[in-house]
Amino acid sequence: MKEEVKRIIITLVIFAVVFWGSPYLMGSGVYDINARATELLAAVLAAGCYWIGSNRR
Repeated sequence: MKEEVKRIIITLVIFAVVFWGSPYLMGSGVYDINARATELLAAVLAAGCYWIGSNRR
C-alpha cells in the first residue's frame, strides 16, 4: 500500500510539471485552445507512462 501511495504522488507531480511547464517549452499563448489540449494530452500521457512503467508485476 505504501508503494502505491508513493507511485500516486510521483504520478501527480509528473502530471503537474508537464502540464504547467509545457507552455514555456511550446511558447504558446494562454488562449490557444489547441495548444492547451495538446499540453493536457502530453501531461496525461507522461503520467500514464510513469504509472504503467513503475508497476512491479
